Amino acid sequence: RQADVIKTLAISKATYYRYLDQAVATLQNVLLEQLGPSLRLESPMPKPMVGRDAARADCAQALQAGQVLALIGASGLGKSQLGAHLAAAWPARPAFWYTFRPGLTDNVPALLFALAYFLYQRGAANLWTQLIADPRNVSADKAMAIIRRSFEELAHAPPLLCFDEADSLLPDELQDSEAHAQARALLEDLAQSNRHGAP
Repeated sequence: RQADVIKTLAISKATYYRYLDQAVATLQNVLLEQLGPSLRLESPMPKPMVGRDAARADCAQALQAGQVLALIGASGLGKSQLGAHLAAAWPARPAFWYTFRPGLTDNVPALLFALAYFLYQRGAANLWTQLIADPRNVSADKAMAIIRRSFEELAHAPPLLCFDEADSLLPDELQDSEAHAQARALLEDLAQSNRHGAP
């Protein structure tokens, strides 16, 4: 109970409630950053990088050609930072950035909602309209068909799609979750689909 907390902390009620208000505001900001809700799309800020100009140029060339690009390596090598630089330099900005966070955003409904909102902001509202009107009747196959149509509509300025921490969807040695399997399948379908120039 709050009275017990106040007594344990040995502070006045006024001080406690002042700290409580600050704590709630701080927690709100931390949760927003961690959850990355779909209506506040992610946009990572690139930090200065040293010695990556050649890699950045090669990656940018592959993306301009509409290819799928995977940045693979150990933790801390700067994969996300390289991706942030590529996203920031993409001509048809903003790029779509989605981070898979275990237990929070590592599922198909969260991914589809974020992507639908992004496409809606770009002028391709079909998936967003469908998800808002009848979210339970949007299968992964139906969503992919709508996404392909959206890419066709945006072929004049193809969007860049960035998925960070996708390795968190890989099965571990002991088990695999159905949600992760579905998300992997959606990403593979997306990679193999005609994206009309959207890398």
